[in-house]
Amino acid sequence: MNYNILIRTGESSMKLISSIFIISLVGSMSVGAAAQPPCEPDKVAQKYPTYADTVVQIGAQPSYPPFTYSDPDDLNNLAGMEVEIIESVMQCAGLKFRYIKGVQSGLYPALFSGNLDVMIGNIFFQASRAERASFVLYMINTKSLVVRKGNPKGIMSEEDMCGHVASGSFTGSSAAAVVDISNACIKAGKEEVTWIPAADQEPANRSLINGRIDMVLDGSATSALRVNSAFGRENLEIAFTRESDIMSGVMIPKGNEEMLAVVSDGLRNLQASGELAEFMKKYGIESDMIPVEVRP
Repeated sequence: MNYNILIRTGESSMKLISSIFIISLVGSMSVGAAAQPPCEPDKVAQKYPTYADTVVQIGAQPSYPPFTYSDPDDLNNLAGMEVEIIESVMQCAGLKFRYIKGVQSGLYPALFSGNLDVMIGNIFFQASRAERASFVLYMINTKSLVVRKGNPKGIMSEEDMCGHVASGSFTGSSAAAVVDISNACIKAGKEEVTWIPAADQEPANRSLINGRIDMVLDGSATSALRVNSAFGRENLEIAFTRESDIMSGVMIPKGNEEMLAVVSDGLRNLQASGELAEFMKKYGIESDMIPVEVRP
């Protein structure tokens, strides 16, 4: 499997956090009120000995704004909300890292096999993935339905999706959402929703514009960016946004306790300090934040 590799070990402009407190957690982790471990980048050998002389391998898709995407000012670099988040986490821990770039469908097996230490890019929690990976979750994956400009099919609700053709990334949470909607259509005596999976959201949106499908279900933040782009404004619009209980965040190989501690401590620190909220606000998705939850 071939990947483009981007090495990023330079200085960041983000402020290191010296001391903060654990926030309330939900789910599988216990609630705590003890002081959160401070950022101690000079103590890598004591805290994370496995990574003292190792470069962390971070998997990321370079075409999934606003989470991970190629920097328009330098296409060799990555930009996005989760890029800023993970770089702040790595800096707090004092770890060197590099990005392994590829489509999510190719990065998943690399992470499951342990060839990647971390994977970012709005990775949603799924029971089958949890058998081979751990998760640090921090947001709800709200969805929007994108249609062609003018909404020629008149799709204004989930009920209106019945009998139409939808697409989206086959590795994302959109597929599961469409299955739920399609089952509701069948239960109501209507035609099912036909699902045509795409490698990622870019080809799905091209198929929509070309009239080969009727709609694309995607994350709300990503949908808004695509629709409001110079190209999207002439071709696309958002039909509606649906609530979701699908949580997403950062994924780590099962059993990698040191990296799970790096990411979970770092994200809790960012949330407790308010920096996580600032990152989400910057990229337009602050309303989707939840208390950091670890699924080991």
